[in-house]
Amino acid sequence: MMASASEATSAKDAEIILWDCQNYTELKRLPGHDLTITELAFNHSGTALLSVSRDRTFCLYTLPPDTSDPASFTLLLRSPTPHSRALTSVAWAPDDALFATGARDKTLAVWPGTASSLDAPGSRKLGSRKFEAAVTALGFAPRRCGGRAMLAV
Repeated sequence: MMASASEATSAKDAEIILWDCQNYTELKRLPGHDLTITELAFNHSGTALLSVSRDRTFCLYTLPPDTSDPASFTLLLRSPTPHSRALTSVAWAPDDALFATGARDKTLAVWPGTASSLDAPGSRKLGSRKFEAAVTALGFAPRRCGGRAMLAV
């Protein structure tokens, strides 16, 4: 399966499209954003998909625990605006325990990666850091060092 998104000026166009890679047919559209989705990231187990957008929100889509059908992804959570400007990047930690978001407001934010911890993401932020320029790319190291996640910004 493949997930894609394109430039959008309205919620109608700001959808993720899930594709069957065997024959490149559309499986499902996932609504959730109001403007262009700037980045998508599956977690490492393939059971969750994060999207970030120019609308200053992130969306978390998950598969129900009893299925592996990719067409079963549903919106679990749309964050309130965790950043003051467009979100540009998102990355999962290798163990899926954390994810990070970056934005044009020069801020990096780290969130718990478990769905049960995301019921109020605006107040559940684990930490944030302000930089001198927009945060445009994020990447976690493939393993922890000394028990700590390593993140490139």
